[in-house]
Formats: sequence, C-alpha cells, structure tokens
Amino acid sequence: MPKNAPVNLWICQKSNINAESLHDDTIIVWRIDLDAPREDTQCLTTAEQARADRFVTEPLRRRWMASRAALRQALGERLGIDPAAVRIKQDDNRKPYLCSSHCSSLQFNLTHSDAHALIAVCDSASIGIDVEVIKPRKHPDQVAQRSFSDSEQRAYFATSSVAVRLEMFYRIWTRKEAVIKATGEGLTAHLDRFDVAVDLPASVIADRNPGRSAQHWQMWHCAAQSIVGAIAVHTPTPMHVTIAPCSLSLDVISAG
Repeated sequence: MPKNAPVNLWICQKSNINAESLHDDTIIVWRIDLDAPREDTQCLTTAEQARADRFVTEPLRRRWMASRAALRQALGERLGIDPAAVRIKQDDNRKPYLCSSHCSSLQFNLTHSDAHALIAVCDSASIGIDVEVIKPRKHPDQVAQRSFSDSEQRAYFATSSVAVRLEMFYRIWTRKEAVIKATGEGLTAHLDRFDVAVDLPASVIADRNPGRSAQHWQMWHCAAQSIVGAIAVHTPTPMHVTIAPCSLSLDVISAG
C-alpha cells in the first residue's frame, strides 16, 4: 500500500457493494445476520461440511455454515472468482489466510457472536475484527484480572456501575481480541503486553511486544443495538480512512 494512501472503509451488505467503485485501498466490513435464510451454503467444501456436522445443536451448525458461506462470498467478490473456488488455509495458530495459488495479498478476518457476524477484508495490511453480544457472562472480573493490562484493570475496577462495567468489559475485550486476531497470535498472545483505550475513540495506547509499536496500529469501534466490536489494522504507514456512507445499521467510530 502506498505511503499515506487514503483508505475507504465500507460497512455494508453484499447487496449494497458496487464492485466497480472498490480499489486496493479499500477496507470492507460486512455485517451478516446468521439467522437469516441462506441458499449459498453449497459453496462449502467437504471438510467444512464435515466440521459443521460435528456441532452438537442445529442452531450452532446452521450459524457456523452461514458465517463460512458469507466469508466465501466476501472473498469471492474481492477475488473475482466463484466462492466455492476460494482456497482457505490456517497457520499454526489457526489464523486463516488465502492459499498462495490465488496470488493475492488480500487479508481478511471473521468474527461472530450469537446471530451476528462481521467480516473484514482489506489489501496488504494485517486486519483483525471481533464482535460480542453485550450480555451477562460468568466471572468477568476474573477474566479481566487474567487478561487485561494494569492500566485497563485500573479503569475497569474503578467503575462501580454493573451495567457500565459490563459494557466496558466488552469494549476492552473486543479491542484486545481484534489486535491478536490481526497479529495471528491466538492463544500464544500475552494480552497484558499492550494497552487499549477503554473509552472512545478506540485505539492501541501502548504496545510492549518486541518489534511492535502503538503508532503502527489503527482501530475502530463498532456498535449496534446489543453488540459491540472492534476493527484493528497493523501497518507501518498511516492509513487515512474515510468511512463510506451506507444504510446498514452499524456505527463505526474511527480513532481519527
């Protein structure tokens, strides 16, 4: 990506993408309703079908198939090929990537929570995305003590309101997840080695991991009714982002 290249951020559904207006400097985020009727799951591979069949309940199986089919549709749209022809592999930390046979630098990430899914696709820069439905969960304070950095914990435990603290938990959690999904660290990540903003705007405040710097991160906060999420992009050069207007109900707030 050229230095200081402008980047367009599209929040959309497949139906409101104009392929002719997309360029290599475009980040696209699709929002998917996993409970909506779908007729495109035939694009899944035999291995993907077999994995879906291992889910214990039908809703989980159906949602997983819908998210995977949507990912194939999104990647096929960007590559200009049939979704069934998209070849996806995983590295040792289970981060998905395109097979080298596609000769593409396209980067992508998928996240889902209950019936909500987000898919992020961009060129060249490493990207991560995470979404969570805001709802009570077991032992959030213990998770915060184990996973949040010192500064994040101070802000979190200083919040007395249960509702405000729960929302802050999910803000911090999705931002940290977006970062480690962008780097591909997975379960090997040291979550306390970097700090994210606990309020708006979203950002990586400090990154103490070797060879990384907070200035190389850009982050966006995503929100809609009952869900919160984050998009994180790691690139050595600044990406000047404009958010393309769309009718989809998903608010995205840039770090500036």
